Amino acid sequence: MGTKNPERIPVAAWRVKYPTVAELARDRVDVISSCPSCGLNMAVDLALVARISGASTSFWNRKAPCRRIGCSGHVEFRAKFRGTHIYQALSADDREREG
Repeated sequence: MGTKNPERIPVAAWRVKYPTVAELARDRVDVISSCPSCGLNMAVDLALVARISGASTSFWNRKAPCRRIGCSGHVEFRAKFRGTHIYQALSADDREREG
């Protein structure tokens, strides 16, 4: 995405470029799972997810149970896209995707 400041690109635009694990892995996007309940952050192995769940798996608007023993929270997936310095939640309104 040719822009001088990728941090200002709306998350919905990233969703169009990276809808699945395959696209995230292709461009080596750094993805983590982050639990707001206990604070656990873990790196996501995109190759492993593609192998187990399929390359068309999507993290957008998804949550998963936290893996920390004793935590009943749910993690959200976050990505640090190329040219950015922060992890952004992989959540975007489905209506924005159509536009």
